Amino acid sequence: MRDEVHYDQRYENATNASKRQLLEAPTELDPDKAGLGMFYCVECDRHFPNANDRNAHLSSKQHKRIAKKLLTEKPYTHEEALLGAGIGIDNKQRNSDTIETEL
Repeated sequence: MRDEVHYDQRYENATNASKRQLLEAPTELDPDKAGLGMFYCVECDRHFPNANDRNAHLSSKQHKRIAKKLLTEKPYTHEEALLGAGIGIDNKQRNSDTIETEL
């Protein structure tokens, strides 16, 4: 099974210059990855066996779509996810007393 990096981690890797440089130009070869880990697409989190395959991928519609989405949409923060699920600040908008009097 492939170690897939989640959207927020891919966003961080693509926008942080030092992390991006480390991923695009690794200092050590990894025999477990395609192309020994040398040919990597940061936006898509994919390794390629050679530079030609990586360059073909970089010019593909799929890569361009993923890269555009990744660089324009910020990932949700943990607080935003909790608020979306209804957990968090209530601002006293709901009150058990008003529910009982309405019934």
